[in-house]
Amino acid sequence: MKKTLLSLAIASLAAGQPVCATVEKIYNEPDSVYLFSYAHPKDEGRSGLKFAWSPDGDKWLSVSDGFAYLKCDFGRWGSEKRMIKPLLEKAEDGRWYCRWQLTPSGKVWGTSCSSDLLKWSPQQYVNAAEPVVPRLATARQIVLNKDTLNGYIQKVPYTDIEQLIRFAEHKKYRDIQNNERAEQDAVRFAGLMPVTATIKVDAGQVKPISEHLVGIFFEDINYAADGGLYAELIQNRDFEYSVKDGSREGWDNGYAWSVRQLEGASTVTIASENPLHENNPHYAVLQVKPGVTLQNDGFDGISLKKGERYDFSLFARLPENSKGGKILVRLLDQAGKEVAQSAVHVSSKEWKQQRTVLIANADVHAAVLSLEPKLTGTVHLDMISLFPQNTFKGRKNGLRADLAQTLADLHPRFVRFPGGCVAHGDGVDNIYDWKGSIGALEERKPLRNLWGYHQTRGLGYHEYFLFCEDMGAEPVPVVAAGVPCQNSGTCSHHSVGELGCGGQQGGIPMEEMPQYVQDVLDLIEYANGDAKKTVWGKKRAQAGHPRPFNLKYIGIGNEDLITDIFEERFTMIFNAVKEKYPEVTVIGTVGPFYEGSDYEEGWKFAPR
Repeated sequence: MKKTLLSLAIASLAAGQPVCATVEKIYNEPDSVYLFSYAHPKDEGRSGLKFAWSPDGDKWLSVSDGFAYLKCDFGRWGSEKRMIKPLLEKAEDGRWYCRWQLTPSGKVWGTSCSSDLLKWSPQQYVNAAEPVVPRLATARQIVLNKDTLNGYIQKVPYTDIEQLIRFAEHKKYRDIQNNERAEQDAVRFAGLMPVTATIKVDAGQVKPISEHLVGIFFEDINYAADGGLYAELIQNRDFEYSVKDGSREGWDNGYAWSVRQLEGASTVTIASENPLHENNPHYAVLQVKPGVTLQNDGFDGISLKKGERYDFSLFARLPENSKGGKILVRLLDQAGKEVAQSAVHVSSKEWKQQRTVLIANADVHAAVLSLEPKLTGTVHLDMISLFPQNTFKGRKNGLRADLAQTLADLHPRFVRFPGGCVAHGDGVDNIYDWKGSIGALEERKPLRNLWGYHQTRGLGYHEYFLFCEDMGAEPVPVVAAGVPCQNSGTCSHHSVGELGCGGQQGGIPMEEMPQYVQDVLDLIEYANGDAKKTVWGKKRAQAGHPRPFNLKYIGIGNEDLITDIFEERFTMIFNAVKEKYPEVTVIGTVGPFYEGSDYEEGWKFAPR
């Protein structure tokens, strides 16, 4: 037991004269105490590993009001990241080892270790047939702040408790600083006075800096592409929406479409036999009757400008026993008044695209597209599109002129695309494949969006490259490093047991990695390859851009956990790129956060 002398200087005022006195107090500081480790049952361990301490094993005090010193990385965002029944032990090598259940069954475990309980190693996840049995810690139940808690106890130096408290208080202070907002400035800086300063610049000390320091990061989140930057005005134009895409009620192949008839409205009939393309397997079947129309209200309404021209197109096919004729194409305002009208003629028994142009005669905030077949029998429809001719730089299949110009006015020196988490996806099967985003629109492969909706990928890699070129910005495409988003919660085609669902799902199987690496190399060839001598350079030329895009940078990975699985796959991709394209700069990742185990491990790994 240590004895500590505490001196307090007390100043008072007596008869107008200052008098100073010193009060000395001796108190006892324990050499060792009991440390109790636990996860709170009220949130099923979602708030992470916590500590309490006791000088005698009877009365217990919370360490920094339940501050979490380690949280589970495994599982989808938020509620699925649970630390169940954590077992903390200090091994004979002097390091702390923490093991916890990832799922209630106890068949899957997370592990991490630390030398000081403050900095923890990257987490590993394992299947375990047998339960983990403590060897150096004792199971215990305590009462803390009226809560009954189960955990493990062991003796530690009291200095460990002091260190834990200092660390937590520092982190809390940092959080306060990070949460400061400009609107609080008047209060925070109320006591500051104006100052006058003279700054002298030593021109001899000037150092060159990169001209590419400021850029923009585009991600398809909150309808940033379809319904946002991408100028298409029809929602679910491909009839490929699926209940698997998102959680909205009625989110299916007929979403945003309705059939109007004299008696009211009915649902759209969807079929998949002999589709337009295998990547676009669903289409609408419309039974033609007097007064029947197929309508789409776009993304919360179709915005029209008076005098503007709009390109309309669709693919149509007539089944047997149906006779051809025209389809009246109209744009209606919210009162049902016609704003624009045209027509297309359908006569083919095979899929064939039809086009026309509509000119709006009024400004409308939320118009509706209405298609009224003037033929006999049944008609099959797919890829129904309405596109403003006034796009950014006049590009076909281009971008909204106003939004794209706003971004261009920032004068970005680079553009990172197609996103962060969108790029590495929700599980291996949802990793963004760039090849599925190029070519004819009807041949592009739609993709479930990680953020809970549908991506037509009409805004694909070719359009991203064009946008960068039109702004004079360097393109920085980002591809997954062979692993999905660390917050994935979807099983993949190679999942094994519970560990295959959620968290970092093990990455692309190694036997499939050579093809994935080749896909990354093909991306660079698509951007830079000769239009006549390379396979993917020819495809770029066929898309209307024979000149190379002059790609200089490529990102590999996005906010990934720096695990052995990540490092192995990243290294495969990196080495292949540097061998074939040494002139291309590879941009890596050092984890999801600006500090912590992944950040530190990431920077150790980066120079390799």
